[in-house]
Amino acid sequence: MALEALRGDRGHMEDHLSYLTRTRDGKILKSSTIYIRDESGEAVGIFSINYDITMMLAMEEGLKQFTAAEQPAQGPEPIARNVSEVLEELMQAFSPQELCALPQEEKAGGADDQGG
Repeated sequence: MALEALRGDRGHMEDHLSYLTRTRDGKILKSSTIYIRDESGEAVGIFSINYDITMMLAMEEGLKQFTAAEQPAQGPEPIARNVSEVLEELMQAFSPQELCALPQEEKAGGADDQGG
């Protein structure tokens, strides 16, 4: 990019910040190029930084796969932080008639299942 720009009109070249380039051996670089100008505004040099982000992009992809959910359109499912919240959720999910109609084993099933 920089060599091509220097061959053109040196007075109208613009700095380029945070763009991606690829090396011949396949590494991906995040690059920024700033033109050094003389008193008349003509580019006389280049300051360029190229940072190899190949491994970071691989890690980013790994994190995306690790954090992916089956149903990304929905938000995270809330989880109860204590017994009071569990009871509140149950009371909202069932009417009093439904709760009364549950067999005794289901009403106390949680305590029996855990040896309590």
